[in-house]
Amino acid sequence: ARQPLHQVILEVWSTGIENPEVRQILLQLIAVGRYKRCADLAVSVAGNKAGVDRERFEALEALVELDDYRIDALIEAVASSQPGWGHRIGRWVALHFYPKNVTDDQLVRLLTAIPRASRRDDFFPSGMAAMLERVSVSRERLESLLPGVLALTRSSVVVDKDEGSLNDRKGRLQASYILRGLSVRLLQDGSRAPDLIDAAVLG
Repeated sequence: ARQPLHQVILEVWSTGIENPEVRQILLQLIAVGRYKRCADLAVSVAGNKAGVDRERFEALEALVELDDYRIDALIEAVASSQPGWGHRIGRWVALHFYPKNVTDDQLVRLLTAIPRASRRDDFFPSGMAAMLERVSVSRERLESLLPGVLALTRSSVVVDKDEGSLNDRKGRLQASYILRGLSVRLLQDGSRAPDLIDAAVLG
């Protein structure tokens, strides 16, 4: 008789398999199949500070799909910038787990902690903006985000006196992109939040 797939996953993992692609596939199978008996494995992988960022995030995604109660503490650890949680994982958590598994306060903390990537093709700010414009979430939750994102943007820009314009501080996240997306969404939703006009102008 064939073994249940969750048992196969656990046995293959226990052999100490090192191929990163195979390990990633196994974690994805846990998520797709929602194999709750593999939850302890996913928690172990996610919490492994010496692990690969992509693999740890795949484990977090599996726990989200399993609706495992331990995902809340793990996401809070990421949002709190606890040791062992890198900014890459923070970016992915912010982009993929809001609003279902990331609170408004956690999202603001994640954005505040994330630095600007060294690469020129850093698509995270524009990706966050696009997500906020289309995500299924209440206007009230988006309005609760506004003060924090506005404050972050104000702290992240400087005035270019020669050009008469605002520029992002070197090394800081381009929060103005995110503020713009949030402002557009709130305007479309008919919000009358007190800071919305200031946010729209700054963004």
